[in-house]
Amino acid sequence: MITWQLVVIYFFVSWGVVTDIWKREISNYLVGTLFLIGILTNIFTGTWLLMIISVVIVTAIALILFKIGMYGGGDLKLLIASTSLMGLEWVFGVFFYSLIIALPLFAYYMIKDKTWKPCTPYAVAILGGVMWQNLSPLI
Repeated sequence: MITWQLVVIYFFVSWGVVTDIWKREISNYLVGTLFLIGILTNIFTGTWLLMIISVVIVTAIALILFKIGMYGGGDLKLLIASTSLMGLEWVFGVFFYSLIIALPLFAYYMIKDKTWKPCTPYAVAILGGVMWQNLSPLI
């Protein structure tokens, strides 16, 4: 079932993919706008407390993965902003699927750049995770 939130997520994550591939960064404007939409949605639906808890949990996990160098700050912010709109369970599914999709993506960039630490546009894996979670929800 396609909801308006899913359409918004597809739009913003696709925008993130384009900028991540093109400039190797994800715009603060993009994630800020998505985060604001998520906050306003949760205020109007009365689920703002659950949103705050979800954002705190995802932020803690994402910061650890950022610190070990798994992905960049823009990817971290994109996951957090997605959490504000879609919720914790949905983003955990996206994160799990994006890890699976990231493996061949990392391999491609390792071969292409001839390095063990490639500069990989992880937003591509996040978009793949969004699509996979939508087609076959993990949770």
